[in-house]
Amino acid sequence: MKIIVVEENKILFDGLYIKNSPVFVEQGKYPVIFNSFKGLVGDTLEKLIDILKLKISKLFSEYRGLIKEFDKFDTILFEKMILRENISESLLILTDILCRYYKEQVIILIYEYDAPLTYAYGHGYYKEAVEFFKALYSNTLKTNSNLKMGVLTGAIRVAQAIY
Repeated sequence: MKIIVVEENKILFDGLYIKNSPVFVEQGKYPVIFNSFKGLVGDTLEKLIDILKLKISKLFSEYRGLIKEFDKFDTILFEKMILRENISESLLILTDILCRYYKEQVIILIYEYDAPLTYAYGHGYYKEAVEFFKALYSNTLKTNSNLKMGVLTGAIRVAQAIY
């Protein structure tokens, strides 16, 4: 697992206006989960979900160095995610574990959240994909007390794509 030291990152902003901003004290304070859904495509919903399971498994594997700090229940949940089970709650579970470990709320960044939906539209399973991603995003972003903020980037407005 790669842990980035906050002080090392601060030098990247030397000489920039942002470093003098009052909000700069927030830099590096929160754990961040980043995942890109670019290229997350499959000819069927099942194939798309299989690829997503692999992405989620790899995401959890990035944090496997923390497992020695977990209680037995967190260890079981964590291992289930690595083994690609129950992905609709995977990001919710990861935010919970990271929030408790780092004692800070978590930021989630999902790049190209809409790429799998766009692909599903062209391959005839858009409605099923919307239902699946609605569950994933709702579980992750709504009423998640461990979440500082979630940022979804994409070409389609979220409300337009999901509802």
